[in-house]
Amino acid sequence: MAKSKYPDLKTALLSNIEVDPNTGCWNWQKSVVQNKGYGRLTFKKKEYHVHRLSYELFRGEIKDGLFVCHKCNNPRCCNPDHLYLGTHYDNMQDRKRSGGYDKNPKEKLNPAICKGIRELNKLGKSVKEINGITGFGKTTINRVLKNERYPDKNFVWKKSRADNLTENQVTKIRELHDAGHQNHEICRIMGIKARRVADILKNINYKDSDYDVTWIPEPGKSAARSK
Repeated sequence: MAKSKYPDLKTALLSNIEVDPNTGCWNWQKSVVQNKGYGRLTFKKKEYHVHRLSYELFRGEIKDGLFVCHKCNNPRCCNPDHLYLGTHYDNMQDRKRSGGYDKNPKEKLNPAICKGIRELNKLGKSVKEINGITGFGKTTINRVLKNERYPDKNFVWKKSRADNLTENQVTKIRELHDAGHQNHEICRIMGIKARRVADILKNINYKDSDYDVTWIPEPGKSAARSK
């Protein structure tokens, strides 16, 4: 077993903090996670995020899927009174308030961020609202929601709460296509835009594992330029 100069995790945590008398923050004095600022502690060859460790030691269990967020917007802080459990959405809002995205505007997408963007969409957030929360551009967000970046085979993109189609409408669009109707005819019959029809026929939006994609855009009329 690896030796440590501290007898237990709580001692290791409390031995490496400095309390700010003005804010009450317990500021971690050792290494931090790069680009995020969260404290990092290695104890007996196992690494911990200090704010999560502090919550577990002083507050209790962290259930699966929940994040430990900061009331003080200070990522180095591990004062349990400044911490609370929240969803991914809560965590992203907390990060926005702390200026996390503004400090690193060139942050690259990764699977965790893409998952968060898709979860916001499932909560009914529009692309514009997701842009305001995460700081990523609308084009990038659209690509994530269309599964073009770090795809999730179980995710189905619905553009907005007010713009969702029913299962019967989606089925009707595909039936019209199979019956030989052109896209512009389907748009007129269903009263929706060509891009939405194209995404449904390409099985990008409202995915159906049993649907056989047969539509190919006409030359010079790709879906990317459809209005």
